[in-house]
Amino acid sequence: MTNEESAPSFSRLAADRHSVRSFSERPVDPQVLDAILKDASASPSWSNTRPYRLALATGEDADALRAAYREAFD
Repeated sequence: MTNEESAPSFSRLAADRHSVRSFSERPVDPQVLDAILKDASASPSWSNTRPYRLALATGEDADALRAAYREAFD
C-alpha cells in the first residue's frame, strides 16, 4: 500500500470509529475475545511499551464486579 492509498484508508478508519455506551448482556464468544487480544498485542504503542493491563471476568465474577461498580458509583 502506498502513502497515497494509506491516507484515505486511515481517514475512513478514523471516521468509522464510534464509542459504545450501552452494552449487551450477550456473552462474547471466547474465540472472538482471543482474536481481539491477539490484535491488541500487536497494536502500536509509544516506544513499543504496551502500557496497559487487562482483566477479563465472566460469569459470577463479572456479575460481582458489575454490582461492586454500581454500588461504588451510586
